[in-house]
Amino acid sequence: MVRLIMVKVHQEDCSNIKISERLKDSEIIITDVKDKGNFCRIYAEYLDDPQKTLNAIEHSGVQNIQLISKSKNEIQISYDITTTRAWKLFNSLGRVMYPLKVVEGAETFLIYIDEDEKKFTKLKNLKNEIEKMSGTKVIKIKEIDLKLLSKVFEEIEVLASISEALKDLTELQYSALRSAYIMGYYDFPRRKNLDDLASLHGISKNAFVKRLRSAERKIISAIFYPYKEKNSY
Repeated sequence: MVRLIMVKVHQEDCSNIKISERLKDSEIIITDVKDKGNFCRIYAEYLDDPQKTLNAIEHSGVQNIQLISKSKNEIQISYDITTTRAWKLFNSLGRVMYPLKVVEGAETFLIYIDEDEKKFTKLKNLKNEIEKMSGTKVIKIKEIDLKLLSKVFEEIEVLASISEALKDLTELQYSALRSAYIMGYYDFPRRKNLDDLASLHGISKNAFVKRLRSAERKIISAIFYPYKEKNSY
């Protein structure tokens, strides 16, 4: 049996958590992790002031920091952190999917599990297994319905259209859309408004709105394009 499990945890022994707590409103996107046994090589993206981000990273117990790329409002970076006990457990269960999200002191994992009897026992008692670890707290555990997920992939025409739309976004449109999502513009209640986002990008509110709306229109048009000729509501 194959299962997809979402686990949201707080780990006091995780440097990524410490960084997210220092940066508060920022969201860390972990794009890859290279497991080296006692330590992991982290590849991450941060949408925040680069100097503020670097200061937070340097004071969070990480090693071998390497800057990959940097712009006015974004930084891509890699570094080594000590392997946490929760990470070891998740890897023993199955394959951790990327990207991972770290925000406000919590890390969200998606674990793809090809379940056998031994893993079933661990999975059944997963919350207890995690919270046996001192300083590790489970915030949420949820199984993702693979049947529902498969229905998304059945809409291959829509997915292809979205893929083309993403390629068609200009760098400025993509940056506006990405920052709006990551900084909480689409949350309810909103964590950032248009004035905040415009200030983050160093442009006027009207200029930012134009970029964001252009990006939104391209993506929304891509989603509904296959149904345009059907005249359905």
